[in-house]
Amino acid sequence: MAAKDRSIKYVHLPRRDGWMITLTDLSYMLLTFFVLIMSMSSMNDKAFKDAFGFLNQGFGVLEFPAPQKL
Repeated sequence: MAAKDRSIKYVHLPRRDGWMITLTDLSYMLLTFFVLIMSMSSMNDKAFKDAFGFLNQGFGVLEFPAPQKL
């Protein structure tokens, strides 16, 4: 194995693939957001009230208005 020549200065450049990590994180966040939107759009009101109705009693945060008659 050859020894390194001490007269040559080696320059370590920064990695250039950092943008791929950011792009991957962004795509996963967008995928998660759209899956959440799709799952909430297909949930009916009764299932939502049954699942999260305890929050209204405990914290008084959610208010479910009565359905309006047209």
